[in-house]
Amino acid sequence: MTQVSGETINHNYILNLIQVFIPNHYEDTELNLKARSEVGQYIEKLELKNPQLASLMVELWEDIQKKPNTYIGKHITHLLDELIYKTEKERMENFVATWQVSFDSLNFLVKNWRSNLDASKKQNGEDAMIKTSDYVAYRTITENPVSKLKYHRSIREAVYEMMIEEILPLRER
Repeated sequence: MTQVSGETINHNYILNLIQVFIPNHYEDTELNLKARSEVGQYIEKLELKNPQLASLMVELWEDIQKKPNTYIGKHITHLLDELIYKTEKERMENFVATWQVSFDSLNFLVKNWRSNLDASKKQNGEDAMIKTSDYVAYRTITENPVSKLKYHRSIREAVYEMMIEEILPLRER
């Protein structure tokens, strides 16, 4: 196995290390202890830089170790992409349930998010998502709702927070 610079934790390298453990055939399921340890060390380093992505890799890595035969012939990159997609969708569903906005409009906003755009400028689809919001439904299901005057601004702040803290880190590769 090759060395990776101590400063750069390349998630593709980690994925390639994990791919070694996915057997091509049912009889190839014995895992090398040294390589297991190496995967764990690289994931720990990634966790310092990107804990959200590292937690998904840990989840996938632990499952592969427990049930290697389930992953026979599968590609780790595709498995991670599916896990990221599922996680993003769960985050968006939680956001929709909390703020009572349309899933489709939020999905459009998330998929078209421009991380290099100044925070004072609106993202594509931001106004459309705000227009789908339902304050009455939000107020009904929320224990301590914000006032109607602060509702739209609170949605904007919450979507920015969700993107910065929960979704964009999963896209950093």
